[in-house]
Amino acid sequence: MLKAKEILDIKLYPRYLLERASKIIDEKEAILVKGARRVGKTSLLYLIGQYILSSKKGNVYYFDLEDPDDLDIVSGGPRALKKIFGDGYYLVDEIHLMNRPDRFIKLIVDHYPEIKLICSDSSNIALNRKFKDSLIGRIIELEMFPLSFREYLIFMEKTEYLSVLPQINIFSPSIKGVELIPEFLYRDYEEYLRIGGYPEVILAGKEENRSRILSKMFRIYAKRDLQYLFQLRKEIAFEKFFYAVAATAGNLFNLSEIASEIGVSIKTDKEYLTILETLFLVKVLHPFTPNIRTEIKKMPKVYFVDTGLLNWAIGSLASLENRPDAGRIAENGVFISLLRKSSDSTKINFWRRRSGGEVDFVVREKSIMPLEAKWQRRFSIPQGLRNFMKTYRVNTGIITVRGKSKIKKFGNYRFFFIPAMIL
Repeated sequence: MLKAKEILDIKLYPRYLLERASKIIDEKEAILVKGARRVGKTSLLYLIGQYILSSKKGNVYYFDLEDPDDLDIVSGGPRALKKIFGDGYYLVDEIHLMNRPDRFIKLIVDHYPEIKLICSDSSNIALNRKFKDSLIGRIIELEMFPLSFREYLIFMEKTEYLSVLPQINIFSPSIKGVELIPEFLYRDYEEYLRIGGYPEVILAGKEENRSRILSKMFRIYAKRDLQYLFQLRKEIAFEKFFYAVAATAGNLFNLSEIASEIGVSIKTDKEYLTILETLFLVKVLHPFTPNIRTEIKKMPKVYFVDTGLLNWAIGSLASLENRPDAGRIAENGVFISLLRKSSDSTKINFWRRRSGGEVDFVVREKSIMPLEAKWQRRFSIPQGLRNFMKTYRVNTGIITVRGKSKIKKFGNYRFFFIPAMIL
């Protein structure tokens, strides 16, 4: 357990999710920070604690439930916590390790408003299995991803260049300020796509250390959770499935083909995919299907939450410069950038027709924005993007590119070519 002074003494890099968390810190609901292992959830809890203490909002206590002593203390319930420590903000790491986290959260939110609970979780299934009562209206979820490119620059001690890196609202795209981006930042972005955004990987420095840490993400952390949560028996088949997903990332995901390839049933394949999702290692993207028969309605796409882990899984941490799969890696990076910026009301899909035509991402809130992810320096407009905009009467589209920016106009249609790094 850590108290105020110990929390304040921890040296940390800032994370983008802190701003979102600070806006809801005093809501009545508990806050749940969820995400894959090693993305920085514990650091975010510390950052939240430091924000609370610097704002003089109240006392702060941190508990790590992987520590048996902390687990025993928290398992005593809110009444015991209040009696021992008093009112304040309670940061509870890995809350799914409690026997009944649902009851604990419900008791605090319903009966102890003087205690604010902020907790973390590394597995949707572990928590959901123990949530026998509905927590709707009692919990606000924040999903944490690996570092964004802007955070990567902070971790690499290049904060002075953040001011020349414009931020874009994809529903009101602009190329203003892109001309100020120095050329070397494009090279930095390629390196970021290569090694990914796990903080530990970025800070490792040496290439062999980075490869070893990425290996641990799956071979140690993921498999440990597998045994704890699922008692998985066919571990070799699951590992083959993981590599097969990596090989098809960004393409249509054919469960039957992969099942045949690794020698398991389609039902088992579906279970494996669910496991990867609940461990926050991959995300499944479904097609945009507004009741049009000619669109493919069943086959999804699968993307990794981190491009470094994807590169490790496909067996290449080489530079993207001359790699034939560089476009696929860049597309995966664009997807995670879109997820990172999305709100509860955001919907992201892809569009594809049997008769031809495809758009990588269709992002919807109050309006629709089609986005095509390319890894090229040319300013060519994909035919699929034109077809989508004509079909759905959308007059603005975005194409992400490797280099500089441009706007092209054709009649009533506008196409914004923007560097992928500013998403």
